[in-house]
Amino acid sequence: MKNVFVTGATGFIGSNLVRKLLKLRYKVTIFVPKNSNHPFLKNLKIKRIEGDIRDYDALSKAIKGCDYAFHLAAIINPEKKELFDVNVNGTENVMKVCLNSGIKKVVHVSSTSVLGFSMSKKKKISEKDELREEGYIYAKSKKMAEEIVLKYADKGLNATIVNPSSVIGAGEINLIVLKLVRSINENKINFAFSGGTCLVAVEDAVDGLILALKKGKKGERYIIAGEYISFIDECNLMAKILNKPRIKLELPRVFYYPLYLLALAMQRFLEKPPITTSGMKHAYSFRNFDTSKARRELGWKPKIKIKDAMQQTIIYYKSQGLI
Repeated sequence: MKNVFVTGATGFIGSNLVRKLLKLRYKVTIFVPKNSNHPFLKNLKIKRIEGDIRDYDALSKAIKGCDYAFHLAAIINPEKKELFDVNVNGTENVMKVCLNSGIKKVVHVSSTSVLGFSMSKKKKISEKDELREEGYIYAKSKKMAEEIVLKYADKGLNATIVNPSSVIGAGEINLIVLKLVRSINENKINFAFSGGTCLVAVEDAVDGLILALKKGKKGERYIIAGEYISFIDECNLMAKILNKPRIKLELPRVFYYPLYLLALAMQRFLEKPPITTSGMKHAYSFRNFDTSKARRELGWKPKIKIKDAMQQTIIYYKSQGLI
């Protein structure tokens, strides 16, 4: 039986990954912050060790006896002051421990945010692209973490990077998605911006991580992304599942520059502006990702339709009393 070490196991993707690894008969050790949990981990036969990935010695002790590792632990909220310390220095510790402990393979879970975006829907973003915009704190931290992973790959660590797009499904705990679902459920959304993104079901994302462990090449990135969907279609998919009225108004691109300038002015005079320049760029940009490399080299292919994954997200929210 193969022993797998998982950081970030109490997160959305991590908890689903742990359940899948157990089904595949892996022996799983999770390394998680004190008092951190997820409903999906309840009653599972796993070894739980509490600690902080910024503590090298604790990591070194916890990983003993493991053969493989998945590193998912990260802070998403850009307002948290420890974001860079956890996402960058924590990743350095994980990679150093994996190298010094003789881990056979580690999969580092990054994000498609490091690849940037396009102002053209026709452009497919690939592993060769990079975020060049300033102001995206989380993406910057994940990019710095990737550079650390590649540094250790050059030192001999068998490390592969996976870049999932926006992930949805049962177990979702992303407050941004939850806030949008709640707003639609309360009839507070009257329009949508004209950008779009790729969504992927959590089951398909987890399959991509496991395939990366088995087939991913050392020092390579793999995009795991599902169907492209415009923001207005995403909102209307939620509305349909919630049995709410359709959102008919999509603000066209002609509004982008006036809103951007308004956001710029607000940022100068308000501590917490209601809109930001980075927010406007996100709202009017396109994240249409090219997954041909993952399909070709890993044999990955999404199996779950976005409408079904979104329905599972909302069913989960209801089961937890969140909406």
